[in-house]
Amino acid sequence: MSGVEQIYQAISKAKSKNLLIDFACKSGGAIFYKEFEMLANAYKRGATRSFSRLWRFSRHSHHLGASPFSTFPSLSLSCALCAALAVPALAEIQVYNNDEKAIKVNLYGALLGYTGGGGITTQQSGDINKDSQYIAGIQVNSRIGIDTHYDKFMLKLEIGAQEPSMTSGATTGMPGIRKFFGQYDFGKGGKLLFGRNDSPTVEGGFNSDFLHQDTGSTGFGSVITGNRDTQLAYSNAGVSIALIQDHYTIREVPRVSVAYQFRNKGAISNFKVGATYKYYNANASGGTRPASVGSGHAWNVIAGVKPVFGPVSLSVFVNYGINGDLYGEQRTSYGTGNFNYGSIATGTDTKRGGGFFELSYKANDALSFTLGAGYQLSYGGNGATANRAAITQAVANEFVHSYKVSFQVPYKVSKNFTIVPHIGWYNSYLRKADRQQGGITGVVRFRYDI
Repeated sequence: MSGVEQIYQAISKAKSKNLLIDFACKSGGAIFYKEFEMLANAYKRGATRSFSRLWRFSRHSHHLGASPFSTFPSLSLSCALCAALAVPALAEIQVYNNDEKAIKVNLYGALLGYTGGGGITTQQSGDINKDSQYIAGIQVNSRIGIDTHYDKFMLKLEIGAQEPSMTSGATTGMPGIRKFFGQYDFGKGGKLLFGRNDSPTVEGGFNSDFLHQDTGSTGFGSVITGNRDTQLAYSNAGVSIALIQDHYTIREVPRVSVAYQFRNKGAISNFKVGATYKYYNANASGGTRPASVGSGHAWNVIAGVKPVFGPVSLSVFVNYGINGDLYGEQRTSYGTGNFNYGSIATGTDTKRGGGFFELSYKANDALSFTLGAGYQLSYGGNGATANRAAITQAVANEFVHSYKVSFQVPYKVSKNFTIVPHIGWYNSYLRKADRQQGGITGVVRFRYDI
C-alpha cells in the first residue's frame, strides 16, 4: 500500500485528532516519518498550521535533504488535509501566529440584527395599542474585536456599533470602544487585568432574552448583562475581584466588585454568586457623579444557577440591592412594545429585588425552546416627581411591580449563523399612582458570529 493510500485510510479510520496525527506519522513509512513527527510535535504544542505553511514545510525539510513531499505533491496535499481535519475549529479567526516568538493574533465579532413588530398595552384597554409598530434594526452591541497574545500577556480591543463616550460616559450614538484592557497570566497564580472591561458582577450568562440590546430581563428580575468601565481586576480559580472607576468619575472611592463563577461541572452548566459596593461622598466633585446623590451607600448581591437534566435546563437568577442604578447594574423598566424598554426614575435610595427563570428544552443540536418569566419590586425611593400620572417617573416611596413572560425558539442554521424567533410581554405597575404600562414585542433576531 502506498504512503498516499495509507494516509487517506488514516483519515477515514481515526477516532480522534491525536490518533489521526500518530497514525499518519507512522503510516507514511520510514522515509516520511521524520517530517510527520515534526508536524505531530508542533500540533501537540498547540500550534495551528495553514495549508500554505504546511506546503512550505513540506518543501523545505532540513532533515532529509530533498523532501519526499516535493517528489510526491499529492502526498504533500494529503498531509495538509490530514492536519486540517485534525485541528479543531476555532471560535476566533487566527490572523497571525508566530510560534517562535509566542505571538498570536485572533479576530472575532458578532453582527446582530432583528425584525418584527410590537405594541403598547395599557391599563385602560388591556390590549395591544392600535398604533402597533414595525421594528427592525441592527443591535448597537454588534461588535468586532482583536486579541493579541504575547507569551503570557494578552491585549484585547473590542469596538461596538454604538458605545458611550470613553471620557464622560455620555451616549454618543457612534461606534466606540467596548473593551480595551491588558491581562497578564501568572498560571496557577491567577490573572491580573487593567483597562475597560465588564464588572465581575454582571449577570453572567443565565439570561437569553436579547431585547434591549441583550439585556432582556434587566429591570424584570435581572441585573445588567454588560457594564464596562476602567478597572484593576484579579481572578483565580473562578474568583474575580475588581476595583472599578464607574463611568470615569474622578475624586470618588472606587467601587468594589467580587464574584465567584464556574461552568460545566457535572450537572451544573453555570453557577455564580457575587456582590458589589460603592460609597458616594457628598463632598466629592467632578466627573459624572449623580448630582442628586448625597453621602450614601450603593450595593447589590446576585446569585444564579443553571442545572441540566438531559435535554432540559433550568436557569434561575436572583438579585437584591440599593441604589444599584447609580453605577448601572440595576434599573426599573417598563415595556414599550418596541425593541428597547423604557426606564422609570424612582429617586435615590431605591431598593430593588427580584429574580427570573428560564426553562429550556434542546430538541437537537440545532433547535431548542425557551420559556422565561421574571419579577422585580422597586420600592423606598425618594421619588422623582409629585405627578402620579407620569409612567416614567415615580413619586416618593412608590412600589413598582415589574414582570415579564417570554418565549423563544433558537435555531442554529450553521456554526456561525443563528436565528431566534421571540415573543414577550413586559409590564410595570405603579401601586400608589395606580398606573401601569406594558408592551408586547415579537421579533426574529439574526446573529452571525465570526
